[in-house]
Amino acid sequence: MLNEYVLKTAGRSAALCLLVLFASAQAQITITRADIPSHLNDTFLYKRNSGIATVNVGSAGGPNSWTFDTATFVGARQYHAVVDKNATPFGGLFPGANVAYATEGESTLVNAYTFFQLSDSEFDCEGMGLEFTDTLLHRAYQPHALAAPLPLTYEQSWQTSYAWTDTMLPIIVITQVRERHSVDAYGTVTTPSGTYPCLRENVLDTVITTVWYDSVPVTSESTWRRHYMWHVPLHGIAVSARGPERDTNLSFTSSDCYRVMVQVRAGIEEQRATVASSPMPGATLVRGVLRLPESLFRSPQSKLALLDLSGRTVLRIPRSSPASGSAVDVSGLVPGVYFLHQDGLGRRAVLQKYILVE
Repeated sequence: MLNEYVLKTAGRSAALCLLVLFASAQAQITITRADIPSHLNDTFLYKRNSGIATVNVGSAGGPNSWTFDTATFVGARQYHAVVDKNATPFGGLFPGANVAYATEGESTLVNAYTFFQLSDSEFDCEGMGLEFTDTLLHRAYQPHALAAPLPLTYEQSWQTSYAWTDTMLPIIVITQVRERHSVDAYGTVTTPSGTYPCLRENVLDTVITTVWYDSVPVTSESTWRRHYMWHVPLHGIAVSARGPERDTNLSFTSSDCYRVMVQVRAGIEEQRATVASSPMPGATLVRGVLRLPESLFRSPQSKLALLDLSGRTVLRIPRSSPASGSAVDVSGLVPGVYFLHQDGLGRRAVLQKYILVE
């Protein structure tokens, strides 16, 4: 009997130790610089629920287990990809940025580009560029917004304040943002793209917007909102949800901006190592016509195509006379980021980035 009691006690103790160790390991989730998506052509597909959606944000602490399903979502699918900042219309405006993301827009917004400066200790947002069908608009944050101190761990907190100016003379709009961040929960998050260890970030922001007309302030409005973001190593934000305007409830159940990751891809069709370190020579884009040099057609096995951000082939480019190269009409494509893909040369595929703007 004594031996049986000892064995049972030892078993319970071992199980308890395992639970403690598991909880401790969960609490040690850390996101470092190496975990921030920053490799060219890493692509993430999200499903966004349009309108007001019901969301279960869970509770603080941990370890927690969150599951986000998109089966009932009625919104659009949206791609988010790491791009070369110099292949965007705005790269020169953010000289300190070393990471750029392109996000597919909706309606008249073709693409939104966000520019970051990534170091071992900080992940700073320098600003963004908005590419509309008829104009370009950029917002340089002054000072830079601290997206996250690194490494990012449970119970970390920080504050950041920044502003930007939109000028559409005679109207000038100045937006000031104050944010309070805290990593208030940890655990695992499950989405259609997989199950990951995660840190949940809680953000409460206040936004003050002032409109000036002919150098005279005419309106000023303040609003505040709470956001939650579930960060996972290597893939960035797996889920994000924004609460109702002027509602600071920690456990809000309705969101008007609810986005869930449904697919992850490392690179466009190829792995990171296959991406060319330098662009193809001589290709130009003028007034909706892409002109390719004859050197791209020297091999009979050369195959060329244009891919969109998701890696989907949107246009196959036929061979033409090597003497004249090829003039490809791309005016029918939706403006945005495309990749010229070359393969069939007995070597790995090569990609060159283009921006197509109406």
